[in-house]
Amino acid sequence: MTESLEMQKGTLVEWLHDFGYKAKIKDKNKNFILTAADGYNINITVYDYSVQYSCSFSINSNEATLKSCNEFNSKWRWVKAYIHTYNDGTNACFVECDNRVNYLAEDGKKEFESDFQTFIEILRKTNSLFSNK
Repeated sequence: MTESLEMQKGTLVEWLHDFGYKAKIKDKNKNFILTAADGYNINITVYDYSVQYSCSFSINSNEATLKSCNEFNSKWRWVKAYIHTYNDGTNACFVECDNRVNYLAEDGKKEFESDFQTFIEILRKTNSLFSNK
């Protein structure tokens, strides 16, 4: 883990706290931040000057289908949904979104907040795919 990524993780956790969210670094040796909003548990993976938001939902096999995920992916081109089946046969639907983060820009914090809020809004709008919301 580079010093730059450590600084970026710390900055994002601080910004999330400023926005009123709980947030913590999942593992000091990895680039994950855990947070939550509106009942959604959200994982933020930090890369050099970009992040990936990820949220998963437990589903029954008929609640999210390949067709519904493809329709979602067509509508939200810069967000992706996919189904994962675990070894025990349970299914989860993942929704992910990639965004760049400009830590040095004067409005970088505001842009990050806007991107994060947009991801939360997309999760709200896609409730029909998921069983637990």
